[in-house]
Formats: sequence, structure tokens, C-alpha cells
Amino acid sequence: MKHYLKIMLLAAGIWLPLLLYAEKPIEIFIVQQELHTGIVFRIADVNPEILPQVKYFDRFNWMDIGWGDYDFYQAPDNDPVLALRAIAIPTLSVLRVDAFRLHPDAYYGNYRKLRFCLTRKEFDNLCMAIAATFLKDEEGNTSVTQTGYGLKFYRATGKYHLMNTCNTWVARMFREAGFRNRISGIITAGQLFSSLSRYECVN
Repeated sequence: MKHYLKIMLLAAGIWLPLLLYAEKPIEIFIVQQELHTGIVFRIADVNPEILPQVKYFDRFNWMDIGWGDYDFYQAPDNDPVLALRAIAIPTLSVLRVDAFRLHPDAYYGNYRKLRFCLTRKEFDNLCMAIAATFLKDEEGNTSVTQTGYGLKFYRATGKYHLMNTCNTWVARMFREAGFRNRISGIITAGQLFSSLSRYECVN
């Protein structure tokens, strides 16, 4: 009996630390808020060496990043002329970074969203892909085009058009993170959510 007790104690001494330090999944969301679709994650989870822009939002808890047409995305209202031009011809793009304190469930209310649980590697890959979307000059500096409370717009890489929308960009970011989702043909939020729903974290 004492022999078995020693074995059990030894096993506990080996496995308990491993269980305590097991990798904790990183919670992220995709959110559709009217014409905006973005990737939402906790700022504290971000490695600032990978995505240094988080240092400007250290007063907040969460960050929503989306990509879109340069003019339409920054307009104060949904200008139909700008919207038509954005989908008709390839246009310049920006990244919209919106930081806030509340949990996304409270912040976005009834807006459509999906929740995912990423490994550290997947999340770092996602952040690297997002970081690569910021347009940088020869010295590696980004360019802020508009700013507000908890909100910044940055010049971005890529051209926006009908076949390359904010939803296409989100799909591309998830593929870069390591998911096996499709990118081609993802134009609308409905297509994006349908494509990624099988990866949703429901526990």
C-alpha cells in the first residue's frame, strides 16, 4: 500500500505542475457592426514586439481592428457615393483600430459575433499578419490618418474593391493564423461567418 501511495504522490508531483502551467486558450472574436467587420482581442494578450501599436491603447482592455476603403471607412456617415466608388474601382485602404474597456459581449450587445479560442502560436501569427497590414515608411513608421478617443485610423497595405473587402481581409488574417478557412469568394459578412463558424469556441 505504501508503495502505491509513493507512486501516486510521485505522479502527482510530475503532472500537477504541468496541469497548472498548461497553455490557456486566447479568446478572440469577429464582430459585424453594421457595415464594419473586425477582429477583437484582449490588449493584454498581445506581444507588443509583434504588434507595437497596442502601446497607444494601454488605458483600454480590448481592441477591434478592421480594414477598409480609405475614404468610406473614415467618413462620418455612410456616404453612398463613396461606397459605390469603393466597390467599383480599387482604392486605397486604412486600418481602423477601436479600443474599449467592456467585454465584447457587453460592448457590442446584439451585434453578430463569433468567439474563438486560439493557441499562443495562432494568436501570435494573427498579430503578425495584422502588423504586416500597417503601411510603413522606409524607417518602419506607420501613418495615422485620423484619431479620436480610443480610435485611430492608419494607412494600410492592399487595395479595397468588390472582390477584396473587409470580410476578405478578416478571412486572410485567420488563414495566416493557421486556420484552414477559405479566402476566395469571401465578400460579405454572411459568407465570412459561415466559413468560420465551424471553428467557433463554444465552451
